[in-house]
Amino acid sequence: MKKPPRTATDLVMLTLPAVLAIAMGGPRHGPPPAAPAHVQADAATLARGEYVAKAADCAGCHTATQGGAPFAGGLGMGSPFGTIKTSNITPDPRFGIGAYTYEDFERAVRHGRAPGGKVLYPAMPYPEFSKMSDDDLHALYAYIMLRIPPVAKPTEPADVAFPFNQRWTLYGWQWAFMPRGGFKSRSPDDPRWTRGAYLVQSLGHCGACHTPRGWGYQERGYDESDARFLTGGVNDHWFAPNLTGDPGSGLGRMGEADIAAFLKNGHAHGNIAYGSMVEQIEDSTEYLSDADLLAVAHYLKSLPAQQSSSTFAPSAQPARTSANGNHVADAQSLGYLQRETRTPETGHGAGNSD
Repeated sequence: MKKPPRTATDLVMLTLPAVLAIAMGGPRHGPPPAAPAHVQADAATLARGEYVAKAADCAGCHTATQGGAPFAGGLGMGSPFGTIKTSNITPDPRFGIGAYTYEDFERAVRHGRAPGGKVLYPAMPYPEFSKMSDDDLHALYAYIMLRIPPVAKPTEPADVAFPFNQRWTLYGWQWAFMPRGGFKSRSPDDPRWTRGAYLVQSLGHCGACHTPRGWGYQERGYDESDARFLTGGVNDHWFAPNLTGDPGSGLGRMGEADIAAFLKNGHAHGNIAYGSMVEQIEDSTEYLSDADLLAVAHYLKSLPAQQSSSTFAPSAQPARTSANGNHVADAQSLGYLQRETRTPETGHGAGNSD
């Protein structure tokens, strides 16, 4: 995809918020904040928080490979700018988020701002999590604080080259590219569509992999109002395919039940998961309820075909020629079905033995 040229106006618009932030004092420094007051939650809230953590695949991203402690970070996230290490989100008060108040947690998850003014890299899908509901976010906070064992493990620094290692530049990125306004259903009279849209656009953060990126590494669309939303993208050296209704490159040939089964089992309707999608299913979607899986499928099947990159013509009969590598006559090819043609003299089909 050819990148549009950057203009002077683009650069000014991206850097102005960062300059203002520095002028106003930049990130705050000082003693570590005190631990939050005791968090209380009932069993239903904790169960909901655990479900939200699965749906959002928190452990999948915040757990290092080769036996890393769950939620303790250390997984390398590849990007065109370098490798970003995921952070420790256990309730350890020194190296994790144990000292976070709910307000700190909300600001980090929805807005990409950690305590002290540190701006988070958008390798964390906070543009999608900005659409998370208050109830889900409160439940997730309670679950992490009360059910995840603290791990005293420092977060490894990101291996990102200059100038992308200058986090203050992310003020400009957030100002230019963050979606605003939270989740809004375009079909409020269809609760299944609304639930599916919420799961895809927010908790599931499907667009983080399946939506193409722009010149600023921003997702080129955060919901179905943009024609490029979920039309396929490259993430960590894997291509995440088109999820719109295109029959050639998308989900046009799969039904809702097929999509739900794929997200539960990793295979359906002749399709099989590969690459990072295998981890996504193992860590996240296989734990979703059948109702939620069908809601996701219902929403995805509502998306019209966009950005077709291949064709599907099951009735087409392409010519088999030696130029295409076929050196065997059609009638001798394994599996070749000879077309039946009627002759006016006999009424029999050509090639039949009757």
